[in-house]
Amino acid sequence: RVFFGDIEAKIISISPNVVEVIIPGHDPGDVSVSVTNPSGIKSGGIGFRYFKRQDDGSLIRAIGDSRIFITKGNYRRHIKDAKIFSFYGHLGFDKVKDVSWQELGLYKESDLIKSEHSPKVYSVENTTKHWLNISADQFVSSGRNWDAIYFINKKEFDFYKSGSEIKS
Repeated sequence: RVFFGDIEAKIISISPNVVEVIIPGHDPGDVSVSVTNPSGIKSGGIGFRYFKRQDDGSLIRAIGDSRIFITKGNYRRHIKDAKIFSFYGHLGFDKVKDVSWQELGLYKESDLIKSEHSPKVYSVENTTKHWLNISADQFVSSGRNWDAIYFINKKEFDFYKSGSEIKS
């Protein structure tokens, strides 16, 4: 049995040296992980930290880093240029939250955008947008995720230069 604090985890697989579990939900904070083997021998003291997921639209940066990201679900998108803040009334440097590198790492980085005025999805590299000229099947089979697409306004969309199409 495996416990995160006082909550038991669901065991997925067990081998002589590895126990694979589904980490149970828990309030943010540090907990101790303990393992009890079939013979009843208990080991523990391994630390685990739960983080509170930031609200969608939160601006975050890792402590000591200058790059600012906006969150959406499990994703973060790098705000490539400070001018982008002026395209949205609700964004501002005063709203940036400093988080640990560990917390920042909980979010997968996304470079996918879609304008509110176009059905096309783009990948942004620096300040250049590249149209993903691919089918929905190609999009998924390439490892991309629909949830990673950030919807942006026309001002931000027009800010990016158009680059070559991506066909894979």
